[in-house]
Amino acid sequence: MSDITLRTLKGSPLTHAEMDGNFSNLNIDKLERTSLGTGVETFLTTPSSANLRAALTDETGTGAAVFADSPVLVGTPTAPTASAGTNTTQVATTAHVFAERTNSATLTGKTINLANNTLTCTLAELNAAVSDGDVVGTVSPAFTGTPTAPTATADTNTTQLATTAFVKAQYVIGTPVASTSGTSIDFTGIPSWVKRITLGFSGLSTSGTSILAIRIGPSTTPETTGYNAVGSAGSAGGFASALHSAYLPLGNGLVAARNSSGQFVLTLINASTNTWVYHAEGCEEGFSNIFFGSGSKSLSGSLGVVRLTTTGGTDTFDAGSVNILYE
Repeated sequence: MSDITLRTLKGSPLTHAEMDGNFSNLNIDKLERTSLGTGVETFLTTPSSANLRAALTDETGTGAAVFADSPVLVGTPTAPTASAGTNTTQVATTAHVFAERTNSATLTGKTINLANNTLTCTLAELNAAVSDGDVVGTVSPAFTGTPTAPTATADTNTTQLATTAFVKAQYVIGTPVASTSGTSIDFTGIPSWVKRITLGFSGLSTSGTSILAIRIGPSTTPETTGYNAVGSAGSAGGFASALHSAYLPLGNGLVAARNSSGQFVLTLINASTNTWVYHAEGCEEGFSNIFFGSGSKSLSGSLGVVRLTTTGGTDTFDAGSVNILYE
């Protein structure tokens, strides 16, 4: 708006030039105001979204004005549809999304139902459209190559696929332990899923003639009572046997400094009562003596320790090695 010179502000009468200037400026302001478009003056007076839309002549849509940073659109806004295969930050319209879905495979004469994501075709026809492998059905699929699957946790007993890693995990062999000192050898930390244990020994000998035996128990402490077992030893000349309530024995006695080899096998037969049965067999290397043992033991908790020892409890190991296998 142009300047107007006022006498009250000037403090003295206006000159002719000042008066002519005021008339000229008033005419310019009139022209300026009359040249505004429809609704512009209203918008300038009350700058609302509705008044701005009324002042424009090429607007589309209704509602409040939005700005570029995180606008909240309402109604049914539209945008240009990107060409198929576009992978940028351009806005994707519903038409673009549907075009991408229908262009994913070429299946001549087949029906793609975009409403419920179904495809009507045969498995052979679908395989013909897939370029990077064969599609298999859920009924008796025939896999090729080296298919993989998630590995189930140990002791899983369901219809879940078993991987080679799962199968291998069901058989755990320990590290051989030298049986060259001490009166007992403990194997602890037995996994809770174990149902069968083999304790094998080779070239083992002791300092005395006590019977080779094992004790088992929960946690890390073998139980000392409640065993129901028999041990037997002999040769071509006959056998001798004895009952045992404090051990699971192998045979009926050893000869000091003779090397023996054999195994104890424990099998869980009742998980609710933690009842294990065992059998054992062995021999004295270079001699005709053979040893046997059989029996059972119910524990007060889940099996956690297997101890190899002798029934006397004082004979020391002085040769050989022993190891454990979990199944």
